[in-house]
Amino acid sequence: MSSPETVTVEVISCPLDNCAWQHAEPVVDVPANALANIFGSGVMTGVAQVQRAQRVEDALQQHFASHKVEQYLRTITRLRADLKGAIALLDDATVNEPCSLDHHGYCQEHMDFSEAECYQARIKRFVAEHAETESGRG
Repeated sequence: MSSPETVTVEVISCPLDNCAWQHAEPVVDVPANALANIFGSGVMTGVAQVQRAQRVEDALQQHFASHKVEQYLRTITRLRADLKGAIALLDDATVNEPCSLDHHGYCQEHMDFSEAECYQARIKRFVAEHAETESGRG
C-alpha cells in the first residue's frame, strides 16, 4: 500500500480591502516523464509555470469581475496613503552627507561596499521620483 501523495498548495488572496476570497492553487512539481526526458526538465518546468499562471490569472479575472469600482478606488486610496507614509519614512532615514566614492566605486561615507549604487543614493532617487509622482496627482 503506497502512502498518499502530499500536495503543496499556494493560497492566493484577493488584494482588495475587506474581501476574503481566496484561490487554492496546487504547486506542481514536474515529474520525470517521457516529455521531460525529451525536452528537458527546465522546459517542462517552464510549461508548468505558464499553465499555472494562466489558471491563476483566469481565477483572478473571474473574481475581479464581481467587484464594484468603488472597492477598487477604496483600496487604491488606502495604498496611496500607505505609499506616501512609507516614502516619508524613507526620506527621514536618509542622511544629508553626499556619497564619497573610493577608487573602486564603493561609498565610503555610507559604508556601502556593494557593486551597485550606494543605498543612500538609491533611496534619495526613489523618494524624489515618488514625491514628483505624488505631487502631480490632485
